[in-house]
This record gives sequence, C-alpha cells and structure tokens, in this order.
Amino acid sequence: MSTSEDIVHTSPERTCLPELKNEEIPILHNYEREAPKNFWSIFPENFNKKIKHTVRIKVLKNLIQKCWFSWTLPQRKLAKKTLRRLQGLEPISLKRKISGIRTKNAKSATKNGQFMTDVICTWVKKGYVAGPYKEPPFPDFRVNPLMAVVQKNKIRPVLNLSAPKNNSLNDYIDMLTIEKLNMSSPKLFAEELKKAGQGALFFKK
Repeated sequence: MSTSEDIVHTSPERTCLPELKNEEIPILHNYEREAPKNFWSIFPENFNKKIKHTVRIKVLKNLIQKCWFSWTLPQRKLAKKTLRRLQGLEPISLKRKISGIRTKNAKSATKNGQFMTDVICTWVKKGYVAGPYKEPPFPDFRVNPLMAVVQKNKIRPVLNLSAPKNNSLNDYIDMLTIEKLNMSSPKLFAEELKKAGQGALFFKK
C-alpha cells in the first residue's frame, strides 16, 4: 500500500530537462508502484463522453485533392481507404477479436515518470485524453504500455502498440489486408534530394 511518504514535495535538479508545467502535481519517489490517494485528489479529471475525431477529415480531404493528380494509383487507393476507415465506413481487418489487457509501462516511462505524468496531466486538462479511471471504462479495454521518447528539452509519451509480444494491437491486424508503408531515412532523403538537383528546395511542416 502506498503512503504519503511516496511523495516528494520538492523538485529535483533538472539540468537540461523539460520544465514541469503542472507544479501542483506531487513528484513520487517510485513510479512503478501505485500512487497514493492524496496524489489522485490533486490530479485533474476529464470524463467527457463526447468522442471527437483526432483527424480533421475535411482538412484531410482538401489536402488529398491537392495531391491527387501527382499521386500513383496505389497512393490514391490508400488515401481513399484511409478516409473510409476514419469515417467508420470500412473496418480494419483483424485476425481475431481483440481482448482486453492491462500491462506495465516500459522502463523508460517509469524512469522519466515525473515528466511523463506532467505531459499526461496537461493532456487531461486540455481534454485530449479522458480519466483517470479507477476501473476500465468499458469491456475489453486495452491498457497499452507507455514508452518515453527523450528528445531535446522534451520527453514524449508514446503508446507501444507492438507490446506485449503475441498479444499486442499490431498482432491482431491482418498485415495482408493493409498497404505496407516505408519510413524515410536520412539516406533515402539525401538520395531524393540529390536526384532533384542543384537549387531544389525542401521543407517540413
């Protein structure tokens, strides 16, 4: 059982680390253990049941139309399928029914617990995520493990959809029914830039 002794009331030294935006949230000694009740009495809550699309479909449609005539047939096909899936018109093919799980977060998440907690606290305040829940909000609820991606002056929470092994969300997806996407690497980007020739411009949004 966790006690109030699990809470650190003074901030540790944070040289070259992210600035905490929610200073009212206590810092715990250990983020692998359950937080005490007085921690949750301070943590914000968001139980808004109105679900919104995280993707603005109208904006996406306009972007697709702008690129449509410069795309190949497979690219157009993938864009149309993506829109249908976002609108709930076409389900993603699964190998079997997805079961509910509760898994531990990655060590990177607990190691950077105070910063991960700070980001999630901000998300709850802004209504990006719901909770915190004492019990799963619906049957077959999946608690995917969190990882911490450490960047310059920033620690970004990421859901690991490939864990746990043999029971992850990605394990349920029938890979034969979806398009394979290749991420660009610095090498590939440099090769494409060289092909474009001298004077070529590139930008990142």
